[in-house]
Amino acid sequence: DPQSVRDTLIKQGLELVLRGFVSIFSDSPHRVTTISKKPVSFPLARYQAGIKNCQMVTIVMGYSVPVDMLSNLVLHNLDGSRTMEDVVNILVENVQNGTMKAEKGGVPLTKENEIRQEMSAVVKEILLKQANLGLLVG
Repeated sequence: DPQSVRDTLIKQGLELVLRGFVSIFSDSPHRVTTISKKPVSFPLARYQAGIKNCQMVTIVMGYSVPVDMLSNLVLHNLDGSRTMEDVVNILVENVQNGTMKAEKGGVPLTKENEIRQEMSAVVKEILLKQANLGLLVG
């Protein structure tokens, strides 16, 4: 009976919201599903990604999703001032200075052009995933 379901939801709705089982939005949060020329990550997620050893970030819908170190580094650098190529340059720099390692098929990459090619593919993949998750807002 639809009416009894409706009555129960009205009666129990506030409790469900307060206990976190139901989220209420007055409008759909802004997010993008395509990658812009200078991507912008959700500010709260960008802040969280900058915290050392961060393993979860909040998406625009208000819940958390797991992230790895590489995704964090990309996410943290998406403030709208950098292109995808700028982010690739940051990753290449991290590999070259020993902060990160780059491998392809289990073989370490040492030549800059190989590192750049691999990091470019990785950044594109991460950005697409972040857009689908609701982590990009511009």
